[in-house]
Amino acid sequence: NELNFDAAVNYKDANFRQNLKDATPDGVDVYFDNTGGMILGSALFRLNTGGRITCCGVVSQYDTNTPEPGPKGIPGLLVNKSIRMQGFLVFDFADKYNEATDEIIEWIQSGQFKVLTDEVDGLDEAPKGFVDLLAGGNIGTRIVNVST
Repeated sequence: NELNFDAAVNYKDANFRQNLKDATPDGVDVYFDNTGGMILGSALFRLNTGGRITCCGVVSQYDTNTPEPGPKGIPGLLVNKSIRMQGFLVFDFADKYNEATDEIIEWIQSGQFKVLTDEVDGLDEAPKGFVDLLAGGNIGTRIVNVST
């Protein structure tokens, strides 16, 4: 496939949990979470002993008046499976910014890393583009093209 991944699941699919289980028959060792909510809860229960979770956001909670409660049974799961869960802020690694930028550019140029963009044209379309972004209506980085 274009992005060179092993499997993909759609969180909007009614069979999401089963699809995730089917896509991870050997469980999950590392999960990078930027969604929170039900997706995080589902991923937690697929983690292997000694698994690691890095949390960088909760996009599922950004555009709602009724945030989802956190997944149940998590403290026991973390202890029983020795799972480590840690927050991630890019600013914590500011001293590595130049090094990371150089590596990412190299990966893009070599084709190891594929950049996808999803564009809308004009500032008039920016509000709709933002709402669509929060609703998962984009693939890749959302860009608003503005002519000068």
